[in-house]
Amino acid sequence: MKRISIVIFSILIACSAFGTIKLPAILSDNMVLQQKSNTNLWGWAEPNRKVTVKPSWSKKSYSTVANAEGKWKLAIETPDAGGPYDIIISDGKPVKLSNVLIGEVWICSGQSNMQHAMRGYGGQPVIGAVDFINKAKPSCPIRIANVSREYNPVPQMDCKVIWELNTPEVVDMAPAVGYFFAHYVHSVLDVPIGIINISWSSSKIQAWMSQEVLSDSFPEIDLSRKKKEGTLDLPQYRPTQLYNAMFAPICNFTVRGTLWYQGESNIKEPMQYERMQIALINQWRKELSNPEMPFYYVQIAPYKYDGMTSSSIGYFCEAQADVQYRVKNTGMVVSNDIGELDNIHPANKKVIGERLAYFALAEIYSVKICCKGPAYQSMSIKNDTVTIEFKDSETGLHVTPGEKVVGFELAGLDHIFYPAMVKFGSFGKNVELKATEVKNPIAVRYCFRNGQIGNIFNNYGLPLTPFRTDNWRP
Repeated sequence: MKRISIVIFSILIACSAFGTIKLPAILSDNMVLQQKSNTNLWGWAEPNRKVTVKPSWSKKSYSTVANAEGKWKLAIETPDAGGPYDIIISDGKPVKLSNVLIGEVWICSGQSNMQHAMRGYGGQPVIGAVDFINKAKPSCPIRIANVSREYNPVPQMDCKVIWELNTPEVVDMAPAVGYFFAHYVHSVLDVPIGIINISWSSSKIQAWMSQEVLSDSFPEIDLSRKKKEGTLDLPQYRPTQLYNAMFAPICNFTVRGTLWYQGESNIKEPMQYERMQIALINQWRKELSNPEMPFYYVQIAPYKYDGMTSSSIGYFCEAQADVQYRVKNTGMVVSNDIGELDNIHPANKKVIGERLAYFALAEIYSVKICCKGPAYQSMSIKNDTVTIEFKDSETGLHVTPGEKVVGFELAGLDHIFYPAMVKFGSFGKNVELKATEVKNPIAVRYCFRNGQIGNIFNNYGLPLTPFRTDNWRP
């Protein structure tokens, strides 16, 4: 609280010295505001001073009065997508925000697979990125706000961030998954798109959650900030640190939804993670004042994790998949077809961004597009043969041309799984499975082991979700 008071005092001194209001960095020239909404504007002024806002798209003006600490906040009505516009904010001396677009705004958050820039990491390129970088033009109404990677033990009121135009230099450093999402949605809807990137490599989910939520619902999480012997003391591991410095300062900004790509750093705690992701979704929705905010996320890709049990990734992916059935307005992109066993950062970010876009287009923007891949529905057993039926597979299933089906396994009462022979049923609507070693099968798993890359899709190129029919645990 002492640090917050110091920040407030500094802001008030600045306001008094320059005789004008101060805005948070996320409110700036070139920003994108959410269309057809009551979008928030906020900042600081001299205490008890009247603040007036006049947007150029309307003859209407809005006003409020700064409180005793100099803080103010109000909501303004935004029109249909368009721009550029100006916004005049004044407490006696005006501040002008220029080149403002109205469109669709999304938060992009998570760890390295979301942070992964279009330019790639060292020796880890992004497939197809160079074409988008070279062809980027500032006239394309995609705007990018990369929040500076900072951490703090207490919630902050501001952060370091700049809204930037769609130039080659900016796209080069943009989050690849978020940018491919934005580019695809813009190409379909023809409206401005803004993405706010708040990601950090290797970050754990608890780093993106508040102390209040963690202390109330997850007493097993150590909030003392004391380094444990033999552990890495990285800021992106520490509970609440990224929430405080990167999410809290922008939580007043009105957005359409959130894209989330995170989980690798929590893979050892699948059951806890499922609870945490649900808690994070609920918390972010509450703090963004958007109780039904769409939240689309990516299931982690196959990878050969060292020192893990053979099915550790399977249990974790199962926990991720459960969230979409437990929380409304969520959707999960399956990525088990694009994994690279020796690279935890798969190069095909474009297909992930586009699959996220399919969810947004189908479920928010009423575009008739397939967004869900096939998933397990039911199992029947006759002698030594198991038949699996799938949902969201109306067009049937197929395997990557030239390849054999991989990833299916059968087990009997001994709980030992063996690779299964696979036969597609009529029109690919189901599969029949056998294994020479299993005469009386009782359970099926698909791509549940570490390092198993799937190759079964529906006709829209969306992969089959990894699954199991048993509930055994090692």
